[in-house]
Amino acid sequence: TEIYTLSLHDALPICLMISRTSQPPAMMLIGSIDQSNLEAVEQALDDATSGGAAVTIDLAAVTFCSVAGLRMLIAAAAANNVTLHGMQPHLQRALAAAGFPVAGR
Repeated sequence: TEIYTLSLHDALPICLMISRTSQPPAMMLIGSIDQSNLEAVEQALDDATSGGAAVTIDLAAVTFCSVAGLRMLIAAAAANNVTLHGMQPHLQRALAAAGFPVAGR
């Protein structure tokens, strides 16, 4: 398991935690996905999908996702064998508005 914690400044609370497992290939994102951490999320996605195995991304604890973050998640799901799992209603609505097929809609 790899865990990355990101913060804009040491005095600020952590805005995103990325947890990865290789068996089974999965990622869990906790916190906010925004401009300050897009590169780290993209790198973690690239690392997780580089082996070609199906990867599940648990988004249940994502409290905010910028438009750029939504685009990145949609691109990852479209280009790789990625399943987006556990989305809260606000994230489901945002992805559906962006044209991403969301179960139950």
